[in-house]
Amino acid sequence: MFPETLVKHFTDQGSDHRALLLADKPYIRSNRPLFRFDARWAENPEVRAMVQYVWQEELQGTPMFRLWERLKKLRHLLYDWSRAGTTNSLRNIKTLQAEVDRVKSILPVDWEVVRSLEMELSRQWDAEKVYWQQKSRVRWLKRGDQNSAYFHTVTRARRKRNFVAGLRDDEGEWVTEESGKARIATSFYQTLFTSESQVPNMADRVASLPISQTVTPQMNELLTAAVLPNEVRRTVFSMGSKQAPGSDGFTGKFFKAFWDVVGASVIEAVCSFFSTSRMLRSFNHTWLTLIPKVDSVENIRQLRPISLCQFVYKVITKIMAERLAGVLPQIVSEGQNAFIKDRQIIDNVLLGHELMHYLKIKKQGKKGYMALKVDMEKAYDRVEWPFLLAVLDKMGFNSIWQGWVHECLRSATFSVLMNGTPSGFFGSSRGLRQGDPLSPLLFVLCTEGFAALLRKAISEKKLEGVKVAPCAPRISHLFFADDSYLFLRGSLQECENLIVVLNEYEELSGQRVNLEKSAVCFSKNVALADQEFLATILGVGAVGVHDKYLGLPMLIARSKMATFRYLEAKLLEHLQGWKRKTLSWAARETLIKSVALALPLYVMSCFRLPLSLCRLLDKHVARFWWGVEDGHPKIRWVSWRNLCRSKHDGGLGFRRFEHVNQALLAKIGWRILHEPDSLLAQVYKGKYFPQGSFLTATARSRPSWGWQSILFGRQLLDAGLRWQIGNGLSASLVHSKWIPGLQLDSPCYNPRILPSGSDPVVAEVICQGEGRWDEN
Repeated sequence: MFPETLVKHFTDQGSDHRALLLADKPYIRSNRPLFRFDARWAENPEVRAMVQYVWQEELQGTPMFRLWERLKKLRHLLYDWSRAGTTNSLRNIKTLQAEVDRVKSILPVDWEVVRSLEMELSRQWDAEKVYWQQKSRVRWLKRGDQNSAYFHTVTRARRKRNFVAGLRDDEGEWVTEESGKARIATSFYQTLFTSESQVPNMADRVASLPISQTVTPQMNELLTAAVLPNEVRRTVFSMGSKQAPGSDGFTGKFFKAFWDVVGASVIEAVCSFFSTSRMLRSFNHTWLTLIPKVDSVENIRQLRPISLCQFVYKVITKIMAERLAGVLPQIVSEGQNAFIKDRQIIDNVLLGHELMHYLKIKKQGKKGYMALKVDMEKAYDRVEWPFLLAVLDKMGFNSIWQGWVHECLRSATFSVLMNGTPSGFFGSSRGLRQGDPLSPLLFVLCTEGFAALLRKAISEKKLEGVKVAPCAPRISHLFFADDSYLFLRGSLQECENLIVVLNEYEELSGQRVNLEKSAVCFSKNVALADQEFLATILGVGAVGVHDKYLGLPMLIARSKMATFRYLEAKLLEHLQGWKRKTLSWAARETLIKSVALALPLYVMSCFRLPLSLCRLLDKHVARFWWGVEDGHPKIRWVSWRNLCRSKHDGGLGFRRFEHVNQALLAKIGWRILHEPDSLLAQVYKGKYFPQGSFLTATARSRPSWGWQSILFGRQLLDAGLRWQIGNGLSASLVHSKWIPGLQLDSPCYNPRILPSGSDPVVAEVICQGEGRWDEN
């Protein structure tokens, strides 16, 4: 009823009620709206004519400068053209509908004119859908309804969620004016991106760390090879078309739609960066859009800055990122699993779970252990460039690659978007941008410095790490991007040694440990008094157990339903938030498959869910599919089990949660079989099957829920696995499943020929290299 009214919820200190402040001051945008390339324009012949007109003009200067000038001129032309109102599809729809009604009212009806008008009306509806889909940022929907009601709903909800009503300044004053909020944000981020490093001999300090020179000359050749036109084009068309644009306003949709006109200029500009190592600053201007971390924002630190980089710049760093990603698995140490090919987040989750299970059941012994979750404050934003470049040099990256990285960092400038309005203009001398394709990989390389400091402390016997079993490898840390999990002995000496390591890492890298968000827990054989003392030494809080790591529970309670029941609430939150009346059957099907069934996938990839919970989730999804009328479910004409059949078999291709859960856990078992040298496989082998194989391993005494979940997935593997016989030395003649199609999996045998306890291998009954049975 009052869309421009703002409500402020105050804290409930001293009372069980919260005061509300109702403000009727409307939010006034800046006079000139920001330019955004509208996806509807891609098919407009007038736009194509303008693009061709601008690109025909001869310009002087570097390739980057010429491309920038053309984009700038086109931006002004498109802005003025769009303000004329000819692209307003909703207005056109109303006009066309009125014309259709008028023509139909004149007898005799000219049906040829009606059909022509209705075809144009259909095109305008498609354009309206594209417009609202772009504004809603919905990615999962490939084929939507003709009406845009769902996109309207999503867009309004997103705007309301991201709107910042007010902020507190340094003096604690509540500021609601747009200029005041913008001033607070600009000042904060300008300070945050300013270097505080006071290490004069950074290169020498990093050179003393045990960082291996893992980048070979062949890798450097691959990284710095000449960029070819096909590589640029492939990168452009692999990037998203509808992602939020940078400060120039041009999305990937523009470059793809008019590639035949603009492609040569883009290729020339991108290749010029790699040949000259120079970046036009205009292309590296970044908008910092602020996303609230909490429902009611009061402090600038409760906003997450996401960098909106320009598309051309992201093409450059995407090429660099793809090349770097190809060598990361060979140059980054085992403990880091983020953004590295063939390393997965579930490895960190399961390893953390196994280590926490070990701490939980360790109630005896002289040695106690501790697990410290370290939270780095503004981790990406505080990375000191000299430290990053010194790590790159130590690892063996050549000067060309280092020059490219430095130029991408050095040439960046920023403006802050406060409620959609840009303010301020400043440079930076530290930090990595969240939104730059290269930043996550560079941060991973920064953590190699931290890992090296820990390895140095371990080699000098200053830190010990944890072994979950005598045959298991020792683990001192688990990294996933900026999430750090450290494991050490629960002793005063090791705590003091760890503090030295953390202080040195903070000094070199610019990182800062957030002590308030960090926490430590101990094994059961560490006395409570010692736990409190050691936590005080570290300056963090002591907890009985870390509730979650990387978003998943670390210890599973006796009641599995109680542990994972939050998945039901999460699913219901989405299902109840979606307006069924705005979605067709096709859209509902896509929504269920792409969102609802995907919500618990992360959890189901690591742990087995209770069967009762899986069936409850199935029930909620089925109810959303069929709908509710007057608070009661509508008639279900087909059972959910039948709907979960493939479309070829008469179903709709939905999936039952129980089956998906087991299949995902079977994938972990498959990886253990095929990647026995991975850290996860080594830990499980050392603890659960040190003398045997994964296929014959048992739960053993007091197993973790993670291991029990993997054994549940192994049941699916057992049903389909068969040995492929090579030399036959590894396959048991009696116990291995090595004969395809045989129901018993292995041949029958005469116990008089094979005495009890003997276990011959297949190699004993075949002729090596001849592919036939040894009949003798």
